[in-house]
Amino acid sequence: MTLSRLAALLLALNLLAPAQAMDIETYDKQVKLPPSSAAQVRLTSYLLGLGEGLRLANTALRARGEPEFFCTPENANLFAADYRRLIDGALAGARATLYNQQQSIEQILLKALQDTYPCPGR
Repeated sequence: MTLSRLAALLLALNLLAPAQAMDIETYDKQVKLPPSSAAQVRLTSYLLGLGEGLRLANTALRARGEPEFFCTPENANLFAADYRRLIDGALAGARATLYNQQQSIEQILLKALQDTYPCPGR
C-alpha cells in the first residue's frame, strides 16, 4: 500500500468515527494542562469551531426568518477565550447541577451564549 493510499484510508476512518460531545470531566482535565500542550491547543481550536458553528447556525436561522439562538451585538467578535470564559462562568455557578444533568460543554456554551446575549422580545 502506498503512503498516499494509507493516508487516505486513515483520513476516511477518522471521518467515519462517531463524533462525541465533550463532557465536563474531559473539559476540566484539558483546561488544567499547560497552555502550550497539544491538548490545550486542540481545546482552543475545538471551542473556536464550536462557537463559530453556533454563530453560523444563527446566521442560517436569521436568513430563514426564524428566531435565533442568541443575539450578539452586530460588532461583537467572539474568540476561543471568550467561549472559554462563558463556559467557565457557567460551570462556576452551577457545576454540580450541570454535571448531574450530564450537560455537555456544547450545551453549556449554547446556554451561556443565550444568557449573555438574549434576543430582544424573549
